[in-house]
Amino acid sequence: MPVLTRAAFKAQKLLIPGFSLEDVLDEAGQVRRDVVEGVEVVDDENVELEDEEDSTNLFQLPNPSPSSPCGSYTSIPNDIPNDIPSHIPSLPSVSAPGHEPGPADPLLGLHGEERRKAKKKADKRARERSQRVEATQARELDSELRPRAVENAKNAFPNRISDFDSAKLPVASSGWVGNRNGAKLSARLLSLWRHLTLLTERGFRLLEWDGTTCIVLVDAQDRIMAVLAGVPPSAEKSGDWSKSMSNLDNAVAGCQKESSFAAKEEHHPRGDFTARAAGISYGGGRAVPGNVRISGQANQQAMEKLFLHPDMKRLVGFTNSIFNSFAHQTYVEYKETLTEHIQQKPQLRPTSPKTVFAATTVNFGPCTVTPPHLDAGNVAHGWCADTALGDYDPDKGGHLVLWNLKLVIRFPPGATILFPSALMTHSNIPVQDGEQRRSIVQYSAGGLFRWRYNGWCSDKTFLAKASKSELKDREQDRTQRWKVNLEKFTRWGDLVSGDWKGNGPSAAQLNEVGEQTNAEVERPHKRRRCK
Repeated sequence: MPVLTRAAFKAQKLLIPGFSLEDVLDEAGQVRRDVVEGVEVVDDENVELEDEEDSTNLFQLPNPSPSSPCGSYTSIPNDIPNDIPSHIPSLPSVSAPGHEPGPADPLLGLHGEERRKAKKKADKRARERSQRVEATQARELDSELRPRAVENAKNAFPNRISDFDSAKLPVASSGWVGNRNGAKLSARLLSLWRHLTLLTERGFRLLEWDGTTCIVLVDAQDRIMAVLAGVPPSAEKSGDWSKSMSNLDNAVAGCQKESSFAAKEEHHPRGDFTARAAGISYGGGRAVPGNVRISGQANQQAMEKLFLHPDMKRLVGFTNSIFNSFAHQTYVEYKETLTEHIQQKPQLRPTSPKTVFAATTVNFGPCTVTPPHLDAGNVAHGWCADTALGDYDPDKGGHLVLWNLKLVIRFPPGATILFPSALMTHSNIPVQDGEQRRSIVQYSAGGLFRWRYNGWCSDKTFLAKASKSELKDREQDRTQRWKVNLEKFTRWGDLVSGDWKGNGPSAAQLNEVGEQTNAEVERPHKRRRCK
């Protein structure tokens, strides 16, 4: 089966014929209103969160950074040492004011003029230190991207899905998460999900991706819906990405050998393969956001070791760079949400200091394939980053099927695809007998965004205390949320012209927004502090 190489892609303009979502999804799919409760659900009901008193029972990783499961199954560092210490040191997290003892008073024992001069110098150093921190934070929030990363994004190949509009994707009435009913397929279509040949015979387009060329999926309104990430620019020259991902695959397999798993981690709604989540989420029976529970010290240490592996760090850096390049406004929202959660609750521990994703699920396999589903608990307008690992023939299995787009994507080991897993029904073609397929999925739960919007409390708590004016504003926000978040999708034309941050409205946006004014699109949500 021929593979779509970079040269072949240049010579072949791919236009995938559009179709009505109703042709694929069961008509019984109906947008349901979110139940207003204090507990958000996550797709993986097997995921447990730590108790408040167990907040140290997870990653003692460095700075704040996120992770949350892409469904229920589920920094490119320089000069990283190859040896992983047997003892993983605790990483600093953001501290609540006044909760940590400060250094000894440098003015102790000084008096008069000497004390005044020393205090003046200390104040100056503090101001300079604060300015450096602010400058660093502003620089990080601005982009965290090197110029070559932006140029690399401009040089990606657009794959236009004609007549498909992302606005039709199945969003829950709240606008925060996906609509679970949107994943329902007819029995006839559901019977085809394991068979590559039958899907292509029924009109599904096969995109024979080589795993290294960066391809963007663009809808009829020029929105970037998903990215087939390719490889980092540096790896194109060195050619070491395949080796790096092979090393990571070995590390994942090693982590599995060093761990023990409960039955619910080996058999779950996504399939009969071993999976473990880590990071920060909201759900699993808990009324507040928390760390995903990993039981047992040996299991915790095995996962800590995996997330400190240099090739895991490299993958995290690359996926975040791609996310930032092609969906900058959403990336910034992820980063702000995660950072503020950790500031509010310093015991929250992400899986990496260099990620904006709140959680990560490691699918150990050995045969990780999933039936058609939505990761409806993930934030609706966001992306998950799905990285395939293992040893299998990508021409015969492991493909990613995006049912809404009627698209089957060749998905080789070591490749990464970012897409809205809460909105697009997706599945995998099974690999061959004797082959192994693993994966790493990075994502963020929609409940984390809703908790922040509410002023750091649940819907139930907010509604119990809200004034009539606040309730009116809230309902207006709800009705506009999907439309506003849809405008955060980067337009391909804007990116190519240099506006990769989406700062200016494009012609397509102006035509689309209609009665919605710029003030409504840009209106910051007002958050009261729940008490």
